[in-house]
Amino acid sequence: MKKIYGIFRGFPGLGRVSSGIALLKEFQDRGYEIAAISYFQGTEALLRQGIPMLFEYSIEQSDITSIGINPITGFATRIIGKILEDRPDVVIIDGEPLLQSTLCDVYPKEKIIALLNPSDLHNVTLPESTIRFYHKNYLAASNAIVHGVGIKKDVVEENDCVIHYIPTILRKEIINFHKSEVLSNRIVGILGGGSVNSSNMFLSSTIEMGKKITSIAKKMPQYSFDIYCNDIKIKNEIEKSSVIPMNVCITASYTAPSEMYKDARMVIARAGRNVVSELLYLSIPGLLIATNGDYRSKEQEKNIDAMILESNYLFDKFYLLDEEDVLIDKILNMVNITPNKRDFNAGNSFAIEIIEKVMEDI
Repeated sequence: MKKIYGIFRGFPGLGRVSSGIALLKEFQDRGYEIAAISYFQGTEALLRQGIPMLFEYSIEQSDITSIGINPITGFATRIIGKILEDRPDVVIIDGEPLLQSTLCDVYPKEKIIALLNPSDLHNVTLPESTIRFYHKNYLAASNAIVHGVGIKKDVVEENDCVIHYIPTILRKEIINFHKSEVLSNRIVGILGGGSVNSSNMFLSSTIEMGKKITSIAKKMPQYSFDIYCNDIKIKNEIEKSSVIPMNVCITASYTAPSEMYKDARMVIARAGRNVVSELLYLSIPGLLIATNGDYRSKEQEKNIDAMILESNYLFDKFYLLDEEDVLIDKILNMVNITPNKRDFNAGNSFAIEIIEKVMEDI
């Protein structure tokens, strides 16, 4: 039986873990042996989805850098040791440049597939030295799969790595989700990310986004607002800022997509790759905001522009500095939109085909 292992960065959000889980579960259904490792909130996501763990481990802060796992600590060496011992046919690794390049030095790089955001390789706001660093480490593998919003299928070569460009890989729950045709008065807020290992500006903008939604909800009592933040610290900060109105519910734990998107009239969300792709796939109108404070802001601004262009204006932009009346007008416009027919093709089947071809060629 062929083995496929996954290594997925566990912060600041769950985007890298979610796409990795989607691929592993597909291979599991096809009879492959799978296992994975993540950390922080990523571990909970793996466990909830029934993904076998490579091993149990209590993460320490020294194991993690701002760009993922430190490759010379106990956590990293145990991961590498497990891979060398078990000899999986393929290792899918997402968001771990240092660990990935180290693994490529000790394990056949032909068996390692980098799973990437477009901004991992293409972000002109970063210094040239940083761009070179990411390209050198992320492209140390023989194959990379770059998936995201607005990407058309393509293949290029760089640094002896074959780079496959495909649309966003979506969670299986999203692909199987059946959207209700009944219009409700439920508005969903998805804050994304979390407080673990995130920058202060990223964290503060997340909290401010939650505060803004609750403030708007006070003026829109005819609607119910469900806010998902995946983080108890963020929930506490929002709740202590003011009295939370009766039409607002804030959830700080992992929530299944079937529950989160159920009967959603529209969504207010941070414009991460996975969330915006899910909204486009499900044809749910969305008011989107880009992260403040780090390189992700430019990535998410590009996501918003791509979404507005591809969806024939099913989406609009949301700024934290917008006056409440301006945002309320945008929300009212969103809830009155008649969604277009779904026209977004997920990248899942493309990714599966690429990985199976890699295994055939090894």
